Amino acid sequence: MTPQVAGGAWRRGPGVRRPDLAESREEVFSCVAFRVGGEEYAIDILKVLEITRPLKVTPVRRAPRWIEGIVNLRERVLPVVDLSRRLGAEPDPARAEERRIIIARTRGQIVGFIVDGVREVLRIPISRIDPAPRAIKGRDALFLARVARLGERLVVVLDVDLLLSAEEEADLKGASWNPPRTGGPPGGDAA
Repeated sequence: MTPQVAGGAWRRGPGVRRPDLAESREEVFSCVAFRVGGEEYAIDILKVLEITRPLKVTPVRRAPRWIEGIVNLRERVLPVVDLSRRLGAEPDPARAEERRIIIARTRGQIVGFIVDGVREVLRIPISRIDPAPRAIKGRDALFLARVARLGERLVVVLDVDLLLSAEEEADLKGASWNPPRTGGPPGGDAA
């Protein structure tokens, strides 16, 4: 017998059963969608600790061009990466008021990523996510992990752990702005 619906809710009664939720729900990928240089990207929400308005960034001499500098976030000094520069895009000056810093965990380290604006949190069915085409994943772009298809809209999903090479990550961990600290990082336990 087919389940009956009244006013959008499942009715209980003789011969009426609730649909099996395991069968009706597809596995989803939750991510934070944001803009960088007019393009839309996303990262796994499990990597995001918080999203903040721009903080005062202190420049660091001799840092790579894509390192904006460092910030003090609740007594913890964090490196900040300008994703526009890292991805080879130009920041969108028309959206300067919408800029945000996404604080995320990468290989156990906490890093801030400057984006032109955070769009939304998405829950995307796994069936609508494909590996990134090889043509866009060169040796220097391994972080372009997947592409989500949302109707006509395509969202490039970045692998936060690969945004920085192992060497770059080690350089950030060993930098003088990252002193040892007692207690956990903002947003959770250390990885």
